[in-house]
Amino acid sequence: MIEFSGQISGQTLNYILNQERKRGLIAACIVSVLVAIAIVVVAVIYDTVYLIGLAFPVIFVVISVIAKPGKSTYHLILPQRVYIEGDMLVSENAEFSFSRKLDQVETVIDFGEGYHIKFYSAYRCPKFICQKSLLTKGTIEEFEKLFSDKIIR
Repeated sequence: MIEFSGQISGQTLNYILNQERKRGLIAACIVSVLVAIAIVVVAVIYDTVYLIGLAFPVIFVVISVIAKPGKSTYHLILPQRVYIEGDMLVSENAEFSFSRKLDQVETVIDFGEGYHIKFYSAYRCPKFICQKSLLTKGTIEEFEKLFSDKIIR
């Protein structure tokens, strides 16, 4: 068994928050494009004055670029424990628990202070991020041996 357990901090915390920000930006762009299309249609049908409404989707995207997840949402984002037992990977905290099989892992990104375990598209889950200093069971060597052909540094 390999286990990472504890409060994520430092570079790993920044990495997770940046990943969340990217996902939020993608969602904001999709919503903004749909709203912008609706505004343009209304402006064409009724009056061009409605084009002023295009400022709102633009402001929405700008805010999503600037905004960082607040500390009050960390409990929804950060895993408290990530472990590997047998052929299963589990990421959990008080709010969530996700499990995946080892053969569903596509790549493991080593970003210095931790690892981001990425899965094939059908099994995607952003919650499998491990901070090396939080390793409580097993060794880094065992972890890297397990994913030796999938680690990207």
